[in-house]
This record gives sequence, structure tokens and C-alpha cells, in this order.
Amino acid sequence: MDELLEQFLVEAPELVEQAAEDLLALERDPADAARLESAFRAFHTLKGSVALFDLAPLGRVLHAAEDLLGAVREGRRPADRMLCDALLGCLDAAGRWIGGLGHGGALPEAAAAEAGRLEAGLRRLLAPAGKRPPRPGCPPCWRGRRPRWPRRGRRACR
Repeated sequence: MDELLEQFLVEAPELVEQAAEDLLALERDPADAARLESAFRAFHTLKGSVALFDLAPLGRVLHAAEDLLGAVREGRRPADRMLCDALLGCLDAAGRWIGGLGHGGALPEAAAAEAGRLEAGLRRLLAPAGKRPPRPGCPPCWRGRRPRWPRRGRRACR
């Protein structure tokens, strides 16, 4: 293992822990600008470090998280419980993947699929409330409108 990766494996869990503490404090006090900045810096630093090691799934998730925190900083999105829970979920995955990287030398096989789900969830929170994309698994006929109940002799979904 090279020296740079060893340094990353020492510092990354500390950044994950710092960001988690900041998010928990931000959930209690959404107006705490210092905690918001600290969380943003931790995510930003993690994202930059991950890019050095070509850990694309983790990089995509951290990028979406950083974008979401950027929206909070700019006043486009409140720091509510839903946002904090989603970001804490991102940190949970990051912590597990970084730990796995230290033990196995690579991200877990399921990381790409989990990263896709996490990134989609974070991006959904970034969209304006009235324009949020549908959740995965939502029947196509219901996306963005009320369901049409079948009339006699007609199918529910077209």
C-alpha cells in the first residue's frame, strides 16, 4: 500500500466523523452557519481525496452530497431532518467503504449499485419540491400525476 493511500485511510474516517458531528448539530440548530461550513469542508475534502484514488462510486456520492450542502449554503434548500438523514446515510456508506478499502484494497462489489441509489436520493433532495423526479420503483403511469384507475375494459397502465 502506498504512503498516500495510508494517509487517506487515517484521515478519511476522521473527516467522516467530523461531518457526522456537524450534521447532527445542524439538525438540532439549522441556523448554525459554522457547523454548515465545517460539514461542507469535510465533504469537500473527502471528495477531493477520493478523486486521487479513482474511487468513482464514492466520488459520485460525495459530489452529490457536496452539491446538496452547497444549496443549503446558498439558501436554496433548508437544513431539515430529511437532508441531514440522507447525508448521514452517505457518510455511513463512505465509512464502510473506506474501512473495506483498508482491509481489502478495493471498494466492495456492491458499492456501485449502492452509490447509484444514494446519489439519486441526494439529487432528488436537491431538486425543487414541485419538480423532484419520481422515486425509483414508482409505477410509470403514476410518475408526476395522480393514478388513473381503470375503467371497464381498460388497463390501468398504458
